[in-house]
Amino acid sequence: SQSIFFYGAESSNAMQQIYYDGSDLSYSGYANDYSVSQILNNNTWYMITAKLVSGVAHIYVNGSEVGSGFTASAWNTSSGGGCFGRQNCSTSSYPLNGTVKYTGVWNRALNGSEINQLYNSGSGLSYPF
Repeated sequence: SQSIFFYGAESSNAMQQIYYDGSDLSYSGYANDYSVSQILNNNTWYMITAKLVSGVAHIYVNGSEVGSGFTASAWNTSSGGGCFGRQNCSTSSYPLNGTVKYTGVWNRALNGSEINQLYNSGSGLSYPF
């Protein structure tokens, strides 16, 4: 697996993670993973977006929702920090085989229209619009 984004502390069962295993994009709320079948081609830019609303993970690729399902009740914001491109920020486990060009983390869940606007047909936009 390749970790795209990791937040929290694995040792305290308080982690959230977005990862790719070669055929599935997944959102993990520690032991509760939600996965959607999604092939990502090499040498292709993608906008990967995930949000958690009332325990339901929503996964978007290039501004369009590709799936949603139950994963966890809430983010534990008191445990650990966040990092891109690896799992468990203090190690280099599950490194991302690629480049993260732009990142964004919001203090609320963006709606589908806002996520699609950010994608902007692949041209990207800054937030707020």
